[in-house]
Amino acid sequence: MAAAIVAMKYFFKAYAIDGRLRDIIEKRRLTELNVNLAFSMADFKAVPKRMARQDSRVREGLRLA
Repeated sequence: MAAAIVAMKYFFKAYAIDGRLRDIIEKRRLTELNVNLAFSMADFKAVPKRMARQDSRVREGLRLA
């Protein structure tokens, strides 16, 4: 469980900071994560599936900030 929390924290931080990563996730072009140095496919797979699908909530949070 602790590893999942660390993975989620890293995912949300990377998602908030990296516009290219947001674009990849939002457009479901996940194969591009295989060559993304900032956030890789292994990083993405470490995030629990139900949390990875919550990108719309993160996006809403970014608009409020």
